[in-house]
Amino acid sequence: MVNWSKVENRISGVKVETVDAKSILDIVGNPTEEELAVTVPLKSFSADASFDLKRLMYPLGDYWRVMVKNEDFQSIRDALLKYWAYKGMPRVRFEFADMGGVLVQLREKITIREDDGAKVIDLNKIIEGVNGSFDYDRTVIGSDGSKLEFQFLSKRTRKEVLPGDFVDGGLFVAIDGQVRISAGLNRLVCTNGLTERLNVMSGTDFSGSEEILQRAVNLINWLSNQTSHKVNNVRELSVALKDYPEFLLNRFWKNWSEKIALGELTWFGVIDDLTREGNKTLSSFRYRMLGSYETINTYQTTEHRCPTCSATVENGK
Repeated sequence: MVNWSKVENRISGVKVETVDAKSILDIVGNPTEEELAVTVPLKSFSADASFDLKRLMYPLGDYWRVMVKNEDFQSIRDALLKYWAYKGMPRVRFEFADMGGVLVQLREKITIREDDGAKVIDLNKIIEGVNGSFDYDRTVIGSDGSKLEFQFLSKRTRKEVLPGDFVDGGLFVAIDGQVRISAGLNRLVCTNGLTERLNVMSGTDFSGSEEILQRAVNLINWLSNQTSHKVNNVRELSVALKDYPEFLLNRFWKNWSEKIALGELTWFGVIDDLTREGNKTLSSFRYRMLGSYETINTYQTTEHRCPTCSATVENGK
């Protein structure tokens, strides 16, 4: 599950504290399987972190579930401590974004050896690089406990694409073992957005931010045009989205077909459906859905033929 946080502010930095796993176990009494989310007090910056104990119990297989159901947490604790005596004591690195005094929990990374910390991307360097070169005043953060997405947004790009539906443009930064960046947009009424193709970056040089912001504005204008751009027929959709997973499209075909028959389906509606699915994850699937701009725009600006009958497919040109 992805947790989303929205703050009308910039990120001033990232606070980090590492806690050994035994200290976390010592907090717990005898929980049920539904109560395995614990609160871990952090001393270095006076915050309470939430942590899912199941993340420490995976080495025990189904053993821990049986013990929890029988209210025998002590056996779980003993088994984990014995396991860690051989494999090494895990440490949990808690990361919080400091947003003008408001602390937002980002993720919890479990490591075993001290040198595992060298593999952790330095989020403070990322934030420093963005703050030093990118003009933003609103931040959206997505986290699934491991992967992160930062949306650094500028209110001066704001545009109303539908009544009450405002959009901000900015810089998207996705972090999952590597750093990828792209121009993108965020809809205020939800966490849906669009991005250009994400590109892997090295270092923390975010120069060229005005160019990125202009690309975001172009993306906003393109999306705004889609609110009145009707989808003509099902075949048009089939060709435009031919490379999308069948299991995904099957969720929408009935609804899309009914709206096409009534003359009500717009490309904005299609994009809304696709990006809403992408919001459920921070995996590569998300960025494929947010990248639907490239797929649909290519379709709209190129002549296409039906792969079955070779007839020209109407693309609104």
